[in-house]
Amino acid sequence: MTNQTVIQNVFKQNNIDIDGEKLQKFCIYYDLLIEYNKKYNLTAITDIQEVSAKHFVDSLLGAKLISQNSTALDIGCGAGFPSIPLAIMRPDINFTLIDSVGKKINFINVIINELNLNNVQALHTRAQEFCISSNRERFDYVVSRALAPLNVLLELCIPFLNQTGYMLAYKGINYQEEITDAQNALNKLYAKINNIQCYNLINNEEIIKRYILLINKTQDTPTIYPRLKNLIKTNPL
Repeated sequence: MTNQTVIQNVFKQNNIDIDGEKLQKFCIYYDLLIEYNKKYNLTAITDIQEVSAKHFVDSLLGAKLISQNSTALDIGCGAGFPSIPLAIMRPDINFTLIDSVGKKINFINVIINELNLNNVQALHTRAQEFCISSNRERFDYVVSRALAPLNVLLELCIPFLNQTGYMLAYKGINYQEEITDAQNALNKLYAKINNIQCYNLINNEEIIKRYILLINKTQDTPTIYPRLKNLIKTNPL
């Protein structure tokens, strides 16, 4: 079975419609992911079936939650999940991807060029450094997947949201514990969990529960946030 057929079957199993051009982009993305993973250590998941379900489809769970012609920031983008799959399927969204690891941004720039993703730019920077006045409260959406616990993630993401924007936090089955631990962060950052979307991600016979927390801000984020990296890590809100 070809890689294209596997990807197509996984998408179909998860009720995701995809045309031939976009499907080909996912095939190229997979091939480059495997090639660069040998030197960049981008992912522990390399099997085509597993990547298609646990990276591609998982990333696309948020596709219908983002409005048309929006701006989105992906913090700690890693190998490009969730933003590259989203950018392939939603060319109307303009994505900015940031990561503190230069080799990961190098890989993302290869993907951008090879897939001709005109709606994506990638920058080698930390959230704290990127959060200058011109970028604060600039984005309609901030997305993040597998980066940090919610209380840490909120401090990194919320300052970038405009007043009508939403943070999309991709989480697994322990999301309720993370919400409990994040109550102080939600209060100090003037943020509110607006909704929780639950999904059944299908991988062959396996059903994986996935959740996306939709979080908005109730007023401007205090300018002291985000704090320096060592403070966020050692003394989370």
